[in-house]
This record gives sequence, C-alpha cells and structure tokens, in this order.
Amino acid sequence: MTRGTAHRYRIQWLLLGIALLTVGALIGYSLYSEHDGIDARERDRLQAQARIVDENLGRQMEGVNHALAGVRDEFLPWGSKKMEKEAARHLNALSGSIPGLRTLGILDARGTVLASNRDELIGRDFSEREYFRIASARPNPDTLYVSPPFNTALEVFSINLTRAVVGPKGEFAGIVTATLAPEYFAVLLNSVLYTPGMRSSIVHGDGRIVIEEPNRKDLAGMDLAKSGSRYTMHTESGRVTNIFVGTAYSTGDERMSAWRTIRPASLRMDKPLMVSVNRDAAGIFASWHRRVYVQGGLFGALLLITTLGLLAYQRRQMAYDRLKASYETERKRAEETFQQSERLLKNAETTAHIGYYEIDVNTGKAVWSEETFRIFGLDPYGGEPTLETYRALVHPDDAAIVDQRFADSIEDQSPFDLNYRIVHSSGEIRYVHSISKVSTNPASAVIRMFGTLQDITERKRAEQALHDNAKRLRNLSRRLITVEETVRRTINRELHDRVGASLSALNLNLSIVRSQLPPESLRAVGARIEDTQRLLEETTTHVRDLMADLHPPALDDYGLFAALRTYVHDLGARIAVPISMHGEPFVPRLPLVAETALFRVVQGALVNAITHAHPERIEILLAASPDRVALTIADDGVGFDVADTSMAHASWGLAIMRERAEAVGAELTVESTPGKGTRVCVEISREKR
Repeated sequence: MTRGTAHRYRIQWLLLGIALLTVGALIGYSLYSEHDGIDARERDRLQAQARIVDENLGRQMEGVNHALAGVRDEFLPWGSKKMEKEAARHLNALSGSIPGLRTLGILDARGTVLASNRDELIGRDFSEREYFRIASARPNPDTLYVSPPFNTALEVFSINLTRAVVGPKGEFAGIVTATLAPEYFAVLLNSVLYTPGMRSSIVHGDGRIVIEEPNRKDLAGMDLAKSGSRYTMHTESGRVTNIFVGTAYSTGDERMSAWRTIRPASLRMDKPLMVSVNRDAAGIFASWHRRVYVQGGLFGALLLITTLGLLAYQRRQMAYDRLKASYETERKRAEETFQQSERLLKNAETTAHIGYYEIDVNTGKAVWSEETFRIFGLDPYGGEPTLETYRALVHPDDAAIVDQRFADSIEDQSPFDLNYRIVHSSGEIRYVHSISKVSTNPASAVIRMFGTLQDITERKRAEQALHDNAKRLRNLSRRLITVEETVRRTINRELHDRVGASLSALNLNLSIVRSQLPPESLRAVGARIEDTQRLLEETTTHVRDLMADLHPPALDDYGLFAALRTYVHDLGARIAVPISMHGEPFVPRLPLVAETALFRVVQGALVNAITHAHPERIEILLAASPDRVALTIADDGVGFDVADTSMAHASWGLAIMRERAEAVGAELTVESTPGKGTRVCVEISREKR
C-alpha cells in the first residue's frame, strides 16, 4: 500500500467518523427537542385541567355562598316553630336545585340544629364540630368559612361551607352551613383525567386531602403540610399556580403535578382550597423513551454496517488497485505501441510516401514516380512499367477485385478508390491505398487513368496492433469481473463466519441472561432486553441481505434457477413492480462461473429496468435445451433507442452486462423501442465450459 493510498483510507475513516458524529448529533438534538416539546405540552395541558377544576369549583362555591347568605337573611330572627318548618322546606328545595350540595343546616348559637334538609339531624348538637367552633370563635357575617375535611354524622368524608349569623348587637347567633357532596368532587376530578396514570385531588388550605381520584380512600384526610411536599412548595411560593416534577409525597412515585389555589375573587374565604392534577412521569415520556431505544439501536446498526461496509470496500479497493496497476501497465504499453505507429505514419506523410502513376488505357503503358517504384521494390531504371507490370505485382487473392474495380472505373468514369495487397519484389506482402481518376478526350472516351499510390502497410500493422490491444483490454476486463466475484465471495464468507456468528452468539447470550434473571430484575430490564434482541435480529437480517447481494448462496448450492427465484422474491418484496419468473431447473448445470455471470446479467437488467424504465411488470424466462441455455428479461417500460449513444446510463449498464456475458462465451442481445419496453436476451452454449 502506498503512502497516498493509506492517506486516502485514513481520510475515508475520518469522513465516516464525522458523518456518524453528525448523524448522532442530529438524532440527539431531535430527541432533546422532542423531550422539551412533550414536557411543555404536558405542563400546559395539566395546568389547563387544573384551571377547569378551579373554574367549576369556584362557581359552585359562589352559588353555595349566595344560597347560605339568602337562607340567613330570609329566616332571621330564629326561634319560632313556623320559621323552622319553612326553613326546612326551603333547605330541601335548595339541596335539590343546587348540584353538589349534600346537607344544609341552620344551627343556633349553642350548636343545635334548628332546620335541615335531612330530618334526622334536627335537634342534634354539633357544637364540637370544627366548622361550628371556627365560626363561633371569629364570627364575621361576610366570611365564607371552609372547614377541614371530616367524617360527617351521616358517615360521609367531606367539607362544610359555613356563614356566621350575628345578632343585633354583634353577638354570635348561629350559623348556616352546607356539606358538599363528595360525588360532585369525584365527577369533576374524573372529568379532567385524559389518560391512564393520571390523578387529581382537592386539598384543603391547611394541607389535608379532601378527595383524590381515582378513588383512594386511604389518602382521604392525609396531611400534606410536610417539609418538601408539593403542597408546602406551592403554598410557600405565594403563586396561584405551579408545576412540579418529582416524587409525590402521597404516593411516592415520580409525577408531574399542576397545583392551583381555588379562591374566587368574589368570596371572602377564611381558607382556600387547592386542586392538584398530576400524571406519572414514566407515562408522559414512555413513547419518547421507546423512540430513544429504537433510534439508538438503528444508529448502532448504522455504525456497525457502515464500519463493516467501509472495511469491506477498502479491502476490495486494494484488490482493485492492484488489478488497476496491472491494467495501467498494459494500457501504457498499448499506448506506446500506438504512438509508435502514429509516429511512423507521420514520418511517412512527411517524407511523401505517396507515389504517383499514369496509365494509358489504350496502350497499357504506364508512368510511375520514383516513390511508386520504391513502394513496389523495383528499380526505377530497370525498364518501363506497363499495366501488366502493375497487375503482376497485385496479390493473387486481390487481383480479381482490383481488375473489376479498374474496369468499373473506366466504364462508369467514376473514381477508383481501393485498399489492396501487393507482393513486394522481396516477396513481402504489403498494403497500398490507391486513388485515381479518369481522363477523357473530347468524345468523352476514357484515354488515361492517373492517381496516387500510398504504402499503408505500417498503418495496417498499427491497426492490427490496436486490435490486439483491444483484445487484451477485453481480457483484462474479464479478469476484473472474475476478481470482483472473488472479492464478493470473500466478503460474503467474512460476514457469514465472523459478523453473523458474533450476532448469533450475542443473541443467544441475551436469551441465556434473560432466562437466568430473577423475576424482579426481569420486570425491570425485560423490555429492554427484548428491544435489544429485536435490534440484533434486524441487524442479522440486514447482514443476510448484504450477504445475498454480494453473492447469493443459492447459486452455489442449488443453481441458477433457484438463485434467480430467491432474488426475484426478495426484490419483489421491496419494490412495487411485480416480477414473474418462468422456467425450471436444468441438469447438468452450467459451470459456476457461467451461472454467476448470467445471474449478474439478470441483476443488471432488473436494476436498469426499475431505475430507468418505470415498468408496470417484468418477466424473466429461463429456458434450457440440450445444447443451449437462454435467459430473457422483458419489461413494458418506457424503452429507449438502442442506437442512441446519448443514453449514457443505458450504454454503460449494457456494456457491463455484455462484458460479463462475453467473458463466459455467452451472447447478449438487446431489443428496445421507445414506449414499447425492453427485452434483454443472453444465450450460452452448454458445451462452452
């Protein structure tokens, strides 16, 4: 390997590394941007759901507040039996008309129920209840008292909204209170849960959970006023709304939570309520994590394939460089021979290697220039030449055509232009080029023929040398095709023996690891192991496809028909053009080198058809007779003009196919008409081994 080649290979590895780093950076940036987008959308959505609960519950509390104030103002002063009966009827009507109300009651200054929509509560003493004690301790008729959650006398865990009643002298005279229905909370909280894994809750301003949905009775009444809890962080922030991501105090799992304080501006509340709408963080980013694994696996596969591909390419390139060096040596040798012939021809022109002659057609006497004598190898002073002298020097095999063309020129009075052979006086056969015209008398009768005679022996030899060189170039091309197939088989074998075995062993090791993991560990990493095994299987499939493209194994084991059928089946699965295969296996088989060449011809024809012809269907026919094997590839695509040399892509592809065919003694023909499709046929004799 030369220093320049080694430098080129290092540049290729550097460019591959830069490309892979660029792709990795783009993938990382894309995933990072997607993560930020998911996070931002989820934050907005959780805040919107919390706002819905705030608006609905705020309106509910405003309605209850107005109802309590109305009852208080309508039925003062208290104490008469008539008032109690009318108040009870009014409370029953209110509980039926205002959604979310469970119990309404009027209590006197001693905490005794004077009127209620529930008869079983009338007369009972609730002076020890916290909602009564708070209102009686600081009676303010304009304040809506929100009690901490508690178990009511009717065994319902809820909160009370209370308005204080003040007497004429400002003394505490009782309360009007309403117990909110937990069913209303449940419906409202469930309405904002838009995906599994979400939870929503109402929390009292003191930190105790009023209700959480989906229903968790074990959390009802839990005190969240602890250091580090989301409730504490929300209240200490002084903000109406907050978003937190971290471990939830109540459930202990990782969640994204939207917190919002419920304190309508129209109400003077002693304590606010708070709503929390949250979702498990794993669920939010589950699809993103899957994409991370998939894209990471694909990038790993890309890294493996490109690395192996570049390594294989460089090995093949080294083999090609060696062959090319040999080819260049032969080409330079041929060019030198050609250039030498050119110099001879130029020297001949420079020294006027062209003789002149005249012939009297009536007498046969001739006049030759000295160069003409030299061309024939005669002595200019050896006697006067004649037409018979000239005829005697023409090669016997060319004498008939020379006489015929000579006679035609005189008869038709047309120019004489002919290449033919002469026998030099030394016995050497030489080639000459003669051009002459006729001269006529006034009666238009031919009387004389005059012209030039050029010795073109050296040019003929040069043409023969070019022909020989072209033959050598064709032989080199065939050797290149042979080397290419050898390299393909070598790379195929390396992929099978090393990469394939390693991938299979890695997959087996993962299966063993999976089977030996305890259930707890398997639940934690089982999905990741399955993703890894799936990526290994996809990589193994890609490697098998690459091996099949390099050298189809069916060609060695089962012959041409089986290899073509497998290739057509695999190709048909990847493209939209239907490909039909006709024929049947034949025995005895052709030599492997011949079958390989025919297989590559089919590959080239299919690639040309799919890439350039845009066909609706392609048909392949393999026919065998005792003495010949014929392979036909026909499509109904756009076709082309076979004689049009501007079709560079078609000419190059056809040239390669023709060289492959000729390298094994096969004959390739192409028939195509614009708009009527293309038909490629290659035939080989079964006796050509």
